[in-house]
Amino acid sequence: MSNKIFHTLYGIIEQPLFFELYSSGKLKSCILNRMFQLSTDYGKFVPQYENAGIRRKNTCSLSFYENGMIKSVSLQTQTPVVTKYGVIPAEYITFYDTGEIKRIFPLNGKLSAYWDEDDEKELADDISFNLSCGSFNNKIIGFYFYKAGDIKSVTLWPKEKAKISTSQGILPVRIGFSLYENGSIKTLEPQLPIDIKTPIGVVKAFNNKVLGLNGDINSLSFYSDGRIKSLTSTSNIIIVLYKDKIMYQFMPELNPSILGEDELELSPLLIEFKDNKVIFNNDISMEIDKYSFTIERYTFSIKNSCKNCNSCNGCK
Repeated sequence: MSNKIFHTLYGIIEQPLFFELYSSGKLKSCILNRMFQLSTDYGKFVPQYENAGIRRKNTCSLSFYENGMIKSVSLQTQTPVVTKYGVIPAEYITFYDTGEIKRIFPLNGKLSAYWDEDDEKELADDISFNLSCGSFNNKIIGFYFYKAGDIKSVTLWPKEKAKISTSQGILPVRIGFSLYENGSIKTLEPQLPIDIKTPIGVVKAFNNKVLGLNGDINSLSFYSDGRIKSLTSTSNIIIVLYKDKIMYQFMPELNPSILGEDELELSPLLIEFKDNKVIFNNDISMEIDKYSFTIERYTFSIKNSCKNCNSCNGCK
């Protein structure tokens, strides 16, 4: 424990257990061992100052931007936060350097041999909220907000499913989704292969290799006006023809698995649309109106490399 005393924009922090400074000498982060009340535009929060056992992370109680504004707070107990979408429970909150809430995490437990993902999920309550793309009642890992307070992305707990209204109809979603500031869908992660109408025809969109870390960026993306921007497919071969002659064939690829030399894994085909062009695998680009496209089903035989891990999102 230090004998330091720090004067912050939020009050005096006395004798933190640990602290870190910027090169300018300003407080960057600290671990508290006594109660401190943090007053913000969203109410008063009590940062973590006690070790609550095997579940809670031994992390910084507070961190600050160099301008003195709060950057993050790990809360002593789960605390209700009032947002545009109702009250959201929080154990960990991050902020923009101008004071607005950036992210809210309802839970912030430490996964270990003594406390696993299933234990943590048991503590998660369903959170209800309404968006222009649908109504939700799900277990949520985290909310990401724009500065104005509108939701930027939502990350679902593994195995949680939701349905979202899009320009392509109501789509089943896993892992999460992101929104433009106007509330329209930006990206989402399909729960299963789904038919998507594109400028080259109907393609089944699905990503079998999604990591599922958060809902910020997902494999099916839209422009703000609802047009398809990009997708991945594990189900289709795209045949490109010019004057009835086959010029290209694009399909998912079978590659050696990182789990073992004797196993193969499927790498999805990435398709992007920009202006009047279609781009395959970030490589070959062509003008759509100069070619014709045939979409066929891609069939393959592959050994399932699923290891039934706790974070499984159904990648069968």
